[in-house]
Amino acid sequence: SFARPQKELKAFAKIELAPKATKTLRFTLNREAFWYFNARKGAWSVDPGDFEILVGASSRDIRLSAPFTLQPEAHASRLHTGLPIQTILDDPDGNAVLSKHIGGFILMADMSMARGMTIEQVAENHPTYISRELLAAIADDLAKV
Repeated sequence: SFARPQKELKAFAKIELAPKATKTLRFTLNREAFWYFNARKGAWSVDPGDFEILVGASSRDIRLSAPFTLQPEAHASRLHTGLPIQTILDDPDGNAVLSKHIGGFILMADMSMARGMTIEQVAENHPTYISRELLAAIADDLAKV
């Protein structure tokens, strides 16, 4: 979903070997190794899909390659109830979800200080404003965007 270079360096080690010597190196590429900063979302993102790991002495001297598929993260959502309310409000999709469920509450003048809190914190401290059921409904809608 985002234009990226054809090849990206994700791990390396500089070693010296004596003639005819060998050494085993291990690199771990976790999901974070495939993140990129998505300026449109203002967050780190990862796109699932087919990738190829290339191992070599340089980008022009590839000696080993292996394809793999990066699976989508289960129930991954860029927005969730553990984020500060202001972060969710700054996102158009998140703003729509909060407006739908707690628009009047968020717009109250004395609630401006709550914008630095998470929805979970507000629900915990003020269950009369955000019940467990309402918190679950907000979480469900945020997970869909």
